[in-house]
Amino acid sequence: MNWNRDESLGKVESAVAEAVRRSDGDVRAAVRVVADEVARDLRVAATKGTAMLSTISALADGAARGAADSGADIGGVAEGFMIGAMRGADETPERTLAVIRHAADSFVKHALQSGFDAATAARGLAAGASEWADRCALAEDAAEGAAVQGAAVSADDVDARLGRKVRAALSGYARGAAPSVSRTR
Repeated sequence: MNWNRDESLGKVESAVAEAVRRSDGDVRAAVRVVADEVARDLRVAATKGTAMLSTISALADGAARGAADSGADIGGVAEGFMIGAMRGADETPERTLAVIRHAADSFVKHALQSGFDAATAARGLAAGASEWADRCALAEDAAEGAAVQGAAVSADDVDARLGRKVRAALSGYARGAAPSVSRTR
């Protein structure tokens, strides 16, 4: 067991729960705080490659648990998580796409484990990838597509019907359609 990683997970869980409570329903404020926390933790970890992907998985777990602890809007937390992962990874555009796919895959799995709807989480992840794409020198549709792919693969791993539900919720999204991020749990 890696104590530093476990401690970071606990910090993210607490920070997400506290940010959501303090935001008092302001989803944009919660998105910003979650993004800042995830990006900071990734930068502090100062890992690259497989170790960074492992850190992203741990942060996804902490963020989903924090959202559950606070009764948060999982779409907003997912959006902030994706932005934070993209900011904190500080990778080349090609590697950022891999980070986006992995972050979406990890977050959907942990959101499901925490009792959230996969489609709502996936829409938040795609919205975050879209929002931050230009800052990572990525085309918006490429970033969205990577998030959609990661989320759908994760849902498929859990259950084929769930995978179809996520794909249906995100159909057209990577082709420029505006997301319909449901603000429900």
